Amino acid sequence: MSGPLLLSLGIDRFLACQFPVIYRQLCSRSVIYLLLQLAVPIGYTTYITMSSYTQRDSETLVICQVPLALSGSSFEEFNTGGFIINVGVVIIYFVTFLKLRSLSVHESQLKVVFKSILYTVIFVILGWCTVTLVNILCIHLVADIDSQHIMMIYAGISLNMACASNVFVFYKINSDYRSAIQKLLEIKIPDKVYPMTSIIGSVTNGDLRKF
Repeated sequence: MSGPLLLSLGIDRFLACQFPVIYRQLCSRSVIYLLLQLAVPIGYTTYITMSSYTQRDSETLVICQVPLALSGSSFEEFNTGGFIINVGVVIIYFVTFLKLRSLSVHESQLKVVFKSILYTVIFVILGWCTVTLVNILCIHLVADIDSQHIMMIYAGISLNMACASNVFVFYKINSDYRSAIQKLLEIKIPDKVYPMTSIIGSVTNGDLRKF
């Protein structure tokens, strides 16, 4: 469900940037809007799950690779659908990024927030896109089953790296996440002391000269 959820999140941010008035109206009915956002992810995941369940083969020995439990055409549907969804996520985030880049300087904080999310999504999407694309190519171009399994296992390395990179990306480029993670890990950072004497002194001296 992660790919469709990222697509829904991208659409949400696109609407917030491109159509703010309509977005506020949608958010005013939060329950209905949330159900609309979840409709595609839940529907897609339910279809893939039911499709794989109806085509299950109890006599097939599955090695330690979860997608191989998908039998028949459900495995190809999973990879094709996932690849299309991930490409859609990249497109929707790219269009939204172009919209954010055209905003005024006063919207710089919004750009910083989106930048942190954008980098994380790029890592995740590159991982999923690699896996689904390799799996599709294996199905149509590689005849030997053992070779297919080996290629799929190596392709999954990029996905695992992408999933594990989220926390490091957020920690590096977003101060809010950095402070939250430091608090979670009980890392104490010394507070900075800022001098205030110059402003107070100038005002005080000015007041004293009046007398």
